[in-house]
Amino acid sequence: MKNKILVVDDDKDLVETLVRRLTSKGFVVITANNGKEGLDNIEKQKPDLVVVDIAMPVMDGYEMIREMKRREAYAGIPIVVVTGRERLKELLMIEGICDYLIKPFDAEELLARIEWNIKATGEDKNTSSVLQVPAAVETVEKKKNILIVDDDDDMSDTLRIRFEAEKFEVERVSDGEAAIEVVSKHQPDCIVMDVMMPKMDGFTTLKRINQITNRKVPIFIMTGTKAIPEEEFRIEGARAFFRKPFNASDMVQQIKELFV
Repeated sequence: MKNKILVVDDDKDLVETLVRRLTSKGFVVITANNGKEGLDNIEKQKPDLVVVDIAMPVMDGYEMIREMKRREAYAGIPIVVVTGRERLKELLMIEGICDYLIKPFDAEELLARIEWNIKATGEDKNTSSVLQVPAAVETVEKKKNILIVDDDDDMSDTLRIRFEAEKFEVERVSDGEAAIEVVSKHQPDCIVMDVMMPKMDGFTTLKRINQITNRKVPIFIMTGTKAIPEEEFRIEGARAFFRKPFNASDMVQQIKELFV
């Protein structure tokens, strides 16, 4: 059965583009111009995932999401928000979204995130239906902790949302000196770090952290600079190297595999 995607946005050109791209990938696509129409379509069509803008007439995306979370039947539907940079602060106050993209964005990135979130939601449902923990046994699994080191707030926030959706605990700092301070107090289970940062660059930070942890904490490096040599970071013990822009789903999957 084809997955059904509801796209809620009053930008007709963007909606038409998304409909073409999603349809070409085998999705069934439903559209709505505002939050009220979106809620009506959820009731009638039962989508597998919702893509929604924030700024819309009649009912904005923020109120639509709040209403979805109030209704038990809708609460489990994954939500991907697409919005302008000027709405970022408002976006970060919304509880219950699984992902977001800042306009303008690459349609291929949205497709990748939709596919990833649908798969993740399906796995959660399957796991809950198969694994039955006896009532007399209580199991508490400690969440893995990820430290994000990046002065790019948009990138840091995007990764935080993705990791938290996978039940990781996330701590964020914006420079290498702050990262070293955190690691000196308590070692995270994994570190995701940019190269170009204020106060202390990623390469120096990588070497300092490895001295503190004896290379026992896996470190994932990311950079937007093509001139940065990957080999030098690998020699210093970096577990993986990502050049921006990259598909965050790939990084999330690699980090999840560390703890299987």
